[in-house]
Amino acid sequence: MEELRKGLLRVVALVKREAVIDRASNRKILRELERELLKADVPPSIVAEIARKDEERTLKEDVPPGFSRRELLLRNMYEELVNMLGGESRYEPRIRKGATVLLVGLQRAR
Repeated sequence: MEELRKGLLRVVALVKREAVIDRASNRKILRELERELLKADVPPSIVAEIARKDEERTLKEDVPPGFSRRELLLRNMYEELVNMLGGESRYEPRIRKGATVLLVGLQRAR
């Protein structure tokens, strides 16, 4: 996971370095995103779907007032990655009254 995190940070840095987000720079950025996801063993079909959706959305959506195409690209990348992981859902445990709860944790040695 650490390598994926570093790879995604490199992609975000690449987005920030681009002067203009046009079709060519968008493809270059998405190619890097695909490379990082494939290195993290994400199935190629999912990687292709994320890149396709992100490219469509970034180039076809109107940029909201006060935002740039760069910010739109970053938002779309974030949303597609969250969707890949199952969406933004909150886990709410349901515990019956009187139930016994066992909490177990692991400590990482340094």
